[in-house]
Amino acid sequence: MIEGIECIFADMKPMLRKLKKKNYEQQMAEFRQIHGHYFEEMNSLVMESEDKKCEAELIAETFLDSVFSAYSKNGKMRGTLQVDMSMFMIYYFFPALLLLETEESVIIADAVKDAWAVRFNNPNFSYTTYERIFSNFREKIFGIF
Repeated sequence: MIEGIECIFADMKPMLRKLKKKNYEQQMAEFRQIHGHYFEEMNSLVMESEDKKCEAELIAETFLDSVFSAYSKNGKMRGTLQVDMSMFMIYYFFPALLLLETEESVIIADAVKDAWAVRFNNPNFSYTTYERIFSNFREKIFGIF
C-alpha cells in the first residue's frame, strides 16, 4: 500500500523556494504527473473499503510511518525539516489530493491532517485547496516574498 510515498518530499526544497503564481501552477502540474498515482491509489483503497474512515486512518498512519522512518534520525526529526514538510504538505500534498474531487479524497485529507497534527505535535495544522492557494497569489505567494 502506497509503497515509496515518502519520495514525494525529494524535491521539496526547490519547490518551496521562490513560490510565484506561475511557478506554483507549473510545479503542481509536474508534482501531480510524477506522484499522482499515490493519490489515486489512496483514493481507490478508501473507495473500495467498507469502512472508509478506518481505511483513511490506516493510510494516514502508513504514510506518516514511511515519512518518519525516511526522514528522522534516531527517532527524531529536526524542527526546520518538520516546518518545511508541513509547508510542503499544505502547498502540494493536500491540494494534489483534493484535486481528485472525490468524497474519499476529503476523508483521506482529514485523516492525514489529524495524524500529522498528532505525530508532529501541531494541533493547529490544517489544509486548503489548490484553488484557494492559487487565488491568494498576486505575483508572489500572498504578495509578501
